Amino acid sequence: MKCEKCGADIPAGAKTCPKCNAAAPQNTVPQNKSVNTTDKNKSASAGKKNTNSNSNQKLTSSGKINTSGQAPSGTEDNEFDRQYSLMFESNQSNVGDADYEIDESLKKKREARYDDSFANMTDDEKIKALEAARLARKERREKKQAKRSGGIFSSFSGQDKENKTVKETVETGERSDSSAPFGQRSHKAAGAAERKIERVQSSSDISTVSGSADKSDAAEKRPKRSGKRSKNFKVSPKTGLIAGVIVAVLVISVVIASVNMASKVTAGIPATPTVYAKDNSLYSYYGGKSVEVSQNFIASEYTEQTEPTATPNRNRDDDEEETPTPAPKFEPIKEKELINYTADGTLSYFLDNADLNNNTGSLQYTQNSKKNSTVKIADNVYYDIEIAEDGSGVLYLTDTDEFGAGGTLNFWSNISKKAVKLSDNVNIGNFRFGQNGNSALYITEYNGEYFVGDLYLAEITKGEVAEAKKIESDVYKVFGTNPTGKSVVYAKNYNTENECFEIYLKNDNLGEPVMVTDGSRIEPVFLKNSEGMYIGGTYEEYYQSLYYASLENGEKEKIAGGLTEIIKMSKDEQAVVFRKANAEGTAFDYFYANQAGTEGQLIAENVTVLDDEDHKKVSQFEINDDFTKAAFIQGYDLANESGALFVVSITNGVVGSDKKISDTAYSCNITPDGQTIRYADNYDIKWNLVTLNAYTGEQSKVLAQEVGAGAFSFDKTGSYIVYAKNYSLETRTGDVYCVDNKGKTVEVVKGVSSYGLKNNGEIVYYNKQDNGSNFELFFTREDGKKSKSIDKDVTKVVLY
Repeated sequence: MKCEKCGADIPAGAKTCPKCNAAAPQNTVPQNKSVNTTDKNKSASAGKKNTNSNSNQKLTSSGKINTSGQAPSGTEDNEFDRQYSLMFESNQSNVGDADYEIDESLKKKREARYDDSFANMTDDEKIKALEAARLARKERREKKQAKRSGGIFSSFSGQDKENKTVKETVETGERSDSSAPFGQRSHKAAGAAERKIERVQSSSDISTVSGSADKSDAAEKRPKRSGKRSKNFKVSPKTGLIAGVIVAVLVISVVIASVNMASKVTAGIPATPTVYAKDNSLYSYYGGKSVEVSQNFIASEYTEQTEPTATPNRNRDDDEEETPTPAPKFEPIKEKELINYTADGTLSYFLDNADLNNNTGSLQYTQNSKKNSTVKIADNVYYDIEIAEDGSGVLYLTDTDEFGAGGTLNFWSNISKKAVKLSDNVNIGNFRFGQNGNSALYITEYNGEYFVGDLYLAEITKGEVAEAKKIESDVYKVFGTNPTGKSVVYAKNYNTENECFEIYLKNDNLGEPVMVTDGSRIEPVFLKNSEGMYIGGTYEEYYQSLYYASLENGEKEKIAGGLTEIIKMSKDEQAVVFRKANAEGTAFDYFYANQAGTEGQLIAENVTVLDDEDHKKVSQFEINDDFTKAAFIQGYDLANESGALFVVSITNGVVGSDKKISDTAYSCNITPDGQTIRYADNYDIKWNLVTLNAYTGEQSKVLAQEVGAGAFSFDKTGSYIVYAKNYSLETRTGDVYCVDNKGKTVEVVKGVSSYGLKNNGEIVYYNKQDNGSNFELFFTREDGKKSKSIDKDVTKVVLY
């Protein structure tokens, strides 16, 4: 028997609850009948609140005040509450809120009882009682919504509910993934996706040389603005080197697009600026030169707002009226999110005079390493901007609210150095450049209740913007264009129940828009070198079909089934890797599919889902850009932090048999040529240490031992691994080393507090002495040679 007040078990024959002293329920209801105790729970919650106060008064299950300290009889009240609750259950709908048939006599009796109970309460008790009732309603509402959310598969769709993001990177196959530290792709990346499928998270992944993870920087989840925020995607190509007394090992994944590389490069990977602050002045180090770019980086630090105090309202029927969904909680951005740079690393766009209470500031442009090149573009700019692939311009919003909604969309040309207003009433995420930056796409007048707005396209030629043309009405989301910018792909008819939408194509040759597919849950993957795209569609029983579709006429061919999300496109754009979530949502199977096929070929199965902060550094699936070899960890066991590592070859579009190379793998990586599998294994649970290995030519070789589990980075060229060890608790420093795939080890630098491996192989580091606030920042190559001081009296490294 369960207590109707607190839910505790009541021994047979007992007259009162041993936990809360409430009267034991009477057997007035058959045991097999489901009874809603909503109102009893609400009152009980209120009673618990008062029990924790200084008052000796307690609320009974009916909401009345009990000052005796003894258990109330409760029989009459319990039966009344049962009848009252059943009144609200009689017409409950499974697709929405209930249509209640109100029994007015019961309602009036209830109101009279509440008035009587409130008359005996202090103001503080009234507030607590009302707050408890509100929380109970909120909990019921969330449970109801969870049942209608589409199950566990909704968390794997490209159409994510928490403003999660997707971005395509094609030429390198690398993901602009600030959540994948240490030079390796995230476990959710499945080997550096061309499409950024996974969540954009905080890039401040801190790890000590001993391997202990600092969990202070949790994954950032931007709140969706109810009725306004759109579910669009963005790129966030930045990572910060975090100051502190522990070794931070972070790597920035720069988006490499089809641009004219004018910067200095290492092995074809462009150099990127290292941005740091000295007090409130901002500096950029690039090409061997340090330049001050702002004297007032942050104008207003974030000040957390206090919640308004609730006040009782006796005229409100708390039992009948559902409290509206609360407004999303504002969260300030990280300082590194105020800074963006072009794919070739030569130009930067950043906000200074930033107000972190509304995530806005003055948008500035600068040529990295060039003095006096900073140009102010606009004031009151929302931080989330879009930069053209070739750096020729930027799209940005002004005059938004703190969530980036309802702003004015503008385009600034790096060629003419002029700004042009495109439209009013545009939300963040509802604008983007077409392929190659030759057009601007945006949705205006967006209705967040029905997920619709008007889609426009404005052509851009040599920095000049043509008059915008309306493409379509009632558009849910815009995805992009073909390489020439003439064919526009967008979504309509978003279904909140299954999170699916229809994908449409429009160009001048078609006349009317063509629906390419329905039942899609992911963003298309556009080809860069031809008129095609990979899409998901015809969602059924939790999975989509994978199609290759023409961007000329919208015709499609099915190439696989069982799709949850696309992970990566091959360098020649002829194939993709996708994954399928199991029914429990605990593991993925990975498949290979090409344009000539009709079904996917299994590459890996039972790859554990690791989506928590502690495992962001763990990469479980890797495939090289040519799609010739893949490595994966099967059955990762959280108890011992390891699984079985396999390698598999793909020859002429056929997936071969896999081969096991380790039983205790912790994380894996594959070199661009596919010749070497680099991996960490033999995880030491007590000391958080791993062993680094390289598998080449059917043989494994140990490269380094007793390495901090969170303190190693695989370089992008596939030539070496940078790692830290010998962490000292006394000095809070460690030693940094570099080892190649044959085991040759070089000491890079000793006694550092923090270091970061840049995307092009350069290393920045510092040693914070005596817990001081300032430090000297250094630069060196991976071999430790040509070490150079960047600057002194540095207070923080913002990104690198």
